[in-house]
Amino acid sequence: MIEDMFDRLSEPAANRLADGFVRVAAALKANDWRDATPHGLTATQARILSLLRDNPEGLRPVTIAARIGVKAPTASEATTTLIQKGLALRVAAPDDGRGNLVLATRDGLKLADRFGGGPLFLIDALGDMPASDQLSLLRLMLRLIRSLQRAGHVPNSRMCLDCKFFQPKVAPGTDLPHHCHFVGAPLGDRHLRLDCPEQSPAPLPVADEVWAGFLNDRGEVR
Repeated sequence: MIEDMFDRLSEPAANRLADGFVRVAAALKANDWRDATPHGLTATQARILSLLRDNPEGLRPVTIAARIGVKAPTASEATTTLIQKGLALRVAAPDDGRGNLVLATRDGLKLADRFGGGPLFLIDALGDMPASDQLSLLRLMLRLIRSLQRAGHVPNSRMCLDCKFFQPKVAPGTDLPHHCHFVGAPLGDRHLRLDCPEQSPAPLPVADEVWAGFLNDRGEVR
C-alpha cells in the first residue's frame, strides 16, 4: 500500500542517526586540523593540549590515550613532540614514584586557549536550537555515552550520573529535582556534566540504580 511506502523504503532510525554522527565526526575532525595546522601542530597534539588545559592537575599518559581515543604509542609520540616544543612537561606522579603525569606549560596553556572552549561551529549550531531541544539532546547524549561506555567503545567519562555524590529525583516535579552531595546543593538536568573534576565513580550497582532513577517507566530519559 502507498501509505507504508516510506516504511518499506526507509532504513531504521538507528542507522540514519549513526550516519548523522559519522557526518558530524567528519566535520569535527576537519575542524581539529584547521585549528591545529596554523600553530604547527597535528590534530592529535592539539587535542592533547586542550585536554591538559582542562586538567591542570595533569594526566597519566594512559589516561590521555583513552580520553582522546587513540592507541598509547600514538598518544606518547604526540605528547613527546609537545614536550620538545616546550608546550608540555612530564613530572613524577605524587602518589606513584614510578609513574608520570603530563602537564601543559604556560606556553601550552596560552596556545590551548587559542583553540577556544570547543568546536565553535558546532557550539553555534547547537546554540541555534531552542533551549528545550538542547536539554533533550543533552539527556540523550548522556544516555548514549553511558551505553558506549558499558560496551567498552569509549573511555569512562566523569559524568554526574555515574557519581557517588549524585542523587536523582530528590525533589521530583521541580526545576531542580536532583542533588549533589559533594557541594550539598540541588541541581537540574541542565546542570548535568559530562566531565566533572570532582566526580567520584559510584559502584556499578549503585550507578545502575541512579540511572534507573533518571529514566521514566518507559525506559526513556526525562
